[in-house]
This record gives sequence, structure tokens and C-alpha cells, in this order.
Amino acid sequence: MMRRKLRKIALHNETMADRNWELQEAEQRARRLFEAQGDLIVLREAEGRISYANDAYCELAQSPRSALIGSRARLKVLEQGDTALESDGTRVHDQKISGPLGPRWIAWREGLVRDDAGGAAEMQSVGRDVTDRTESERALTEARDQADAASRAKSRFLAMASHEIRTPLNGIIGMSGLLMDTPLTPEQ
Repeated sequence: MMRRKLRKIALHNETMADRNWELQEAEQRARRLFEAQGDLIVLREAEGRISYANDAYCELAQSPRSALIGSRARLKVLEQGDTALESDGTRVHDQKISGPLGPRWIAWREGLVRDDAGGAAEMQSVGRDVTDRTESERALTEARDQADAASRAKSRFLAMASHEIRTPLNGIIGMSGLLMDTPLTPEQ
């Protein structure tokens, strides 16, 4: 009887050890996935302290992870873009951030990660570098504005030139009409 219980406990312990190993392996895979992301990932506790920051965030912040964890450190914002709130409570916005390679535009998605009881546990912020896209959009906007200005200048020029040409032509046509209505003298 005792041996059977011991065997059952041993099997239970072995099963628990296997599950524990599987959980540790899953956690390592998830951590490697987070670290491999090119996106910036940072988790903040309700008080604003950083509880996690991936390598990309640490690189942009120019600080080691050990200095960031537990701190209230923020990236230096040079310009704030528009903010939108999605139906699920996720806040989406762009920021121009000072970085080691110069200013970078980051598109942020921020949302609450709730604990098991449904309370707000942490603020999860995921940022993607959209500098190239933002600069392209600004260049296109500037080119469109220049094209619009050139089109308005062309229209003004054509309107003025048309007016300047029509006025003397009307006089010439009028005089020609008068000349045609009368017999011409040798002097004419």
C-alpha cells in the first residue's frame, strides 16, 4: 500500500517536473520572441515604473536594461503627433524621439495588460520606427503643396496674359471692322 502511494507520488512529481520544464521552455521562447522584435516593447507598472524593456527599447533609450527596470525613465520626445483612442481602449499615437542615430518617428500602441482579477496591472507600450514612412509622407505633402502653388501661379499668369493680349486685340479687331465698313482712300 505504501509503495503504491510512493510510486503515485513519484509519478506525480515527475509529471510536475515535466510541466515545470515545459513552462520554463515556453517562457524562454516567449522572451526570445520579445527580444528578437525590432519593435520597441516596454511594460510599466501602474506607478509608471518600468517592469520590462526589450533590447530595441534599451538601445533607443541608450541605457542598459538594469538601469531602466524599476525606473520611471522616459524617452526624450521632440514632437508629439495626433493621438487616437481605439474602441478597446488602446491609445495610438506618433512621437518624434531623440535617439542615438538622430531623431526617429515612433508609432506607439499603448494598452493596459490586466491581471487575473481584471484590474489594471501594467501599461504595455509597443513602438515601431516609422521614420522612413513619416519622412516620405511629409515629402509628398510638401511636393503636393509646391505643385498646388505652381498651378495657382500658372493660372494667375494665364489669366493676366489673356487679359493683356485680349485688350489690344479687341482694339485691332474693332479698327479692322471699321476699316472694312468704309471704302478705303489712298491715304488709308
